[in-house]
Amino acid sequence: MKIEYVDGLFIGDETLWERGFGKRVEGRVLLEPEEVLYVAEFFKPKLVNFELEDVYAHVSFASWMVFKDWREKGLFAKRDVVVTPQADNLRVYPEQRMSLDVVLKKGVFFEDVLMSVVNDSRAKTLYEQHWFGQFGNYKQHHRGFLTKYDVFETLFLLDKGVLALNVSRERVFELAQKRIPDFASLFTVYTFWRERGYVVKSGFKFGTHFRIYFPGAKPVGKRVHSKHLLHVFPHHKMLISEWARTVRVAHSVRKTFILAIPSSVNRSVDVKPWFLFFRTGSRAHKPNTHPPSFMAFPFFEDQLIGVEDFAQMLWYSKAHGLPPVLAVVDRESSVTYYTLNLIKTPNSPFHFCEIEWLRV
Repeated sequence: MKIEYVDGLFIGDETLWERGFGKRVEGRVLLEPEEVLYVAEFFKPKLVNFELEDVYAHVSFASWMVFKDWREKGLFAKRDVVVTPQADNLRVYPEQRMSLDVVLKKGVFFEDVLMSVVNDSRAKTLYEQHWFGQFGNYKQHHRGFLTKYDVFETLFLLDKGVLALNVSRERVFELAQKRIPDFASLFTVYTFWRERGYVVKSGFKFGTHFRIYFPGAKPVGKRVHSKHLLHVFPHHKMLISEWARTVRVAHSVRKTFILAIPSSVNRSVDVKPWFLFFRTGSRAHKPNTHPPSFMAFPFFEDQLIGVEDFAQMLWYSKAHGLPPVLAVVDRESSVTYYTLNLIKTPNSPFHFCEIEWLRV
């Protein structure tokens, strides 16, 4: 078994091809640098015209560890795979348009906390039918008679002509933009889901922007627990580790984590993914005879990630009809995988994805 370095290419022998490494190009078996490192570490081949340390400059650490993790599990990871685009595998959520046919008395807006309060018996009906605001006490709506609306509910009801305040709509929005990062995006997302019949409430207890309930959920009668958390990705980049903590909280309480990503954002630099192949039965099948199952994009836990990176992953997903996988390598070189499952939301200014752990 040997690997040669010729004209900037790593070339393996037929033994490596039989083991599922490399790709055939004009009669030669060409290896990716990550494959070279894996083979050199575990099979001790003869290296011709290069040293092992020469390969490090050709790889990213995260990409190397992701490839290694899959091969150690007996699976295959390949680049530059010709894939026949598959049908979109979108998650479909129900919709239920609401009719708000009530006009409330003028409320009072508390500028310091961005909350409005209304003293109107009709607000109780609005609360019970569509779960706007908090009537009475939290989880004790039979006690008290005042209704409190957060800033998202306040603006939404103002826009629908249901609510009037002692301050202008412009003043409310201006204060919210100054106080809450990315407020315009948050309110756009809130409005999108509310207009489709969903109940959208604070996700503070779970470290996210919102928790959402499917159409028909009400605060009265049998208690309903939210099953979905919604987070709007910020316009600035954030550490992978910070993002992962939010996802982990959602999964720890058995809730679906939904990430909102602006659909108008441009893709980042064109980084090719790994195409991942699962085993069939007890033997891993060869990738040249079976279609891939996922596309993996490697990141390191202390690396920054932005909306452009997610836009790139979703672009590849649409182009190939394969779900993208965010592969995160931590400082112990362990790899955690997250799938991004797109939700069908036509005419939305955002992409919405369910984020799930991929257990292998």
